[in-house]
Amino acid sequence: MNRKTSPLVSVAMATCNGEEFLEEQIRSILSQSYSNIELVVCDDASTDGTMEILEAFRKKNDRVKVYQNDNRLGVVRNFEKAIGLCEGEYVALSDQDDIWLDNKIEELLDNIGGNLLIHSDAILIDGNGKTIADSYTEFSWKVVEPETLADAILNGFATGCTLMFCKELKELILPFPEDIYMHDKWICLVAFLYGKACYWDKRLTKYRQHDGNALGAELIEDVNFAGKLSKINKNRKYYKNHPSFKKEMRAQLAFAKTIAMELGERINQRDKADLRLIIAYFENAASNGFKLKSFLIRLRLFTPFDKGRPLKLKLFNLFKLLFM
Repeated sequence: MNRKTSPLVSVAMATCNGEEFLEEQIRSILSQSYSNIELVVCDDASTDGTMEILEAFRKKNDRVKVYQNDNRLGVVRNFEKAIGLCEGEYVALSDQDDIWLDNKIEELLDNIGGNLLIHSDAILIDGNGKTIADSYTEFSWKVVEPETLADAILNGFATGCTLMFCKELKELILPFPEDIYMHDKWICLVAFLYGKACYWDKRLTKYRQHDGNALGAELIEDVNFAGKLSKINKNRKYYKNHPSFKKEMRAQLAFAKTIAMELGERINQRDKADLRLIIAYFENAASNGFKLKSFLIRLRLFTPFDKGRPLKLKLFNLFKLLFM
């Protein structure tokens, strides 16, 4: 496509001590089949060789723009800054350690249509680039096209590194509210509540899993059904009562309250009822761990976001309710 007649796509990348995989990721972005892009990188006060790598690319390619924070902002606020600096008609999010297939931007741009946001599947790879799973969607049993707000909040239907959204959505999501659990979850929920999010069933990103991930896919030794059940059963006490579980629940609670406050006018009556239950669930779990009341609330929310799933997955989800 001609850069003069095709829309500018901004790639917003947040980096922090990412020297190990950064060069490979940047090369995969700059070699996209769709060339009218800018790469906007915000570095969160890295102390390794990240800035040297970024500066080397910036000097060689005028599409690369680099900004460094004087003080550490954290991943959410660093992405907020990067998105705010993007000038394109569309914005795609990038981690510092993945690999993009060369047609990623072109495919997303061709298929976003009138939607505010599009997301896609990914291939899971390890630190050495070896494939862990051919489909992240299948591996994680993601609900990629949620029907209800409970479905969207409790499942995390899209992954940040697979997203692209239009300038209109950028104006709706910025500035981020104070209690944002994760940037991609906020972005996706806004698009969902405006009724304009779509899924493109193609694997366009090699999503890397390694010890340095801020967040990532849950990796287990046995990816089959029995293996997942075994891991949950083994760690049930941890999930029920461990302080980090309660901390996680507090963060999720703050986020759910933010959704209610910021987007309340766009939430229908059924979803408002579910959101009240979700808030009650997080409140109870944050205070008491996963006890009987938490279980009963979660069980009540179980049916709405389980519609249409295979029996095996329904059984797995019910098992999670019993032990997590």
